Amino acid sequence: MKEESKNRPTVGRVLHAYSKRWSGPRPAIVVNTFLSNENMCNVNVFLDGANDSSLLEEVRASTNGNTWCCVYVFDMLLPAERAELLEAHDVILEWPMRIRMVDEQ
Repeated sequence: MKEESKNRPTVGRVLHAYSKRWSGPRPAIVVNTFLSNENMCNVNVFLDGANDSSLLEEVRASTNGNTWCCVYVFDMLLPAERAELLEAHDVILEWPMRIRMVDEQ
């Protein structure tokens, strides 16, 4: 199984959230980190109102809302690696690809 990322998430960072409960990535903002586990964080996942309506109903009724707790963070994964991890976890997080600007050195 793929190792968690060596890059520690910080509050306010945007990561990509994946789950078998929705299709493709969803943006997730880190809302809490843990000193005891640097590869895990709590995130607010921004669901798609047009495509995730049944899941939105579920999270609105829950006490956590759209916050997923204690989620592991990974560097970018291959689709097969992601599928394997999603067999063991409800939600996983990945660092998004970094786009360099034209004038950035």
